[in-house]
Amino acid sequence: MGIVMETIDIVRQIVSDTDDIVVQLADIKNAVNKLHCGMLSLPGTKKANERQAKAISNAMEALSDWRHNHLEEMRKAFE
Repeated sequence: MGIVMETIDIVRQIVSDTDDIVVQLADIKNAVNKLHCGMLSLPGTKKANERQAKAISNAMEALSDWRHNHLEEMRKAFE
């Protein structure tokens, strides 16, 4: 009976971990949606002054880097 109970406990931990990951993914999705809405509210390049255009460019580059690095880490975690 000890091994059966340990197995059940391990399965419960896996399910709990899965639930936590689902919540974390939902949090990431919500953060990305919020960021996307913020990016859509930025002035277009023709309406932005030089400082704003540089800030927008930097933000887009940082977002691209973040996406690549974090998606790669997530891919490795789920292998």
